[in-house]
Amino acid sequence: MDYEEVKFKEILTSSQFGSYISGRAERLRKIEERLVENDKRYLPHLNAAEERLRYYQDDLIPSFRKNLLMPLVSFNLESEKVNYLKSKYKKFLVDSKKQILIEHFRHSKTLQPALLKLSLLRHKEMYLFPDYFVFKETFDIATKAIADFLIEMLSRISENLSDALRQSMDELKKFNTNNTAKHIGEIRGWHATLPINNKTEEFMFVLLLDPKKHIN
Repeated sequence: MDYEEVKFKEILTSSQFGSYISGRAERLRKIEERLVENDKRYLPHLNAAEERLRYYQDDLIPSFRKNLLMPLVSFNLESEKVNYLKSKYKKFLVDSKKQILIEHFRHSKTLQPALLKLSLLRHKEMYLFPDYFVFKETFDIATKAIADFLIEMLSRISENLSDALRQSMDELKKFNTNNTAKHIGEIRGWHATLPINNKTEEFMFVLLLDPKKHIN
């Protein structure tokens, strides 16, 4: 028995519970049909994600690596802290992938392959282009202390970083707009964004970049 069946057995009469059981197979069939049908809606998003991942690999990340060599020289003396944060980020990626798989098969089983592939592609993007804001939600006290120290260091070179990244980020914004319009459609209307309390945090991804990482 699953949880729903156990609870219904507690609250229904024998007759009502019998009716519930007899109709369960049909209800499950309809749910599975809806999942299969809904999976088709993710195909445009999947196509957009595949093209975005190629852009990250071929254009964005090589551009970052080239333009960030000089601005980040000052972090050579803090390599131990940077490597510690990178190791925590790698663990976060491993843990989050496990969670993606657990949640997907719990809710969709094998009925939504497009959704699973999309979720895993978005996860791959975080290997190439680190997502500091999602990562920071998992910090323990020690990791937060090190991250805060590195943010303070970044704040001293934020203008240099901004100059070094401006062209790459402008090109990324243009790519995302065109890629979304191509595969999903033009986004219209107002779209709220969450405020960032510390603008320097926007640059934390540069410390998490893996210069040797390339996903096939």
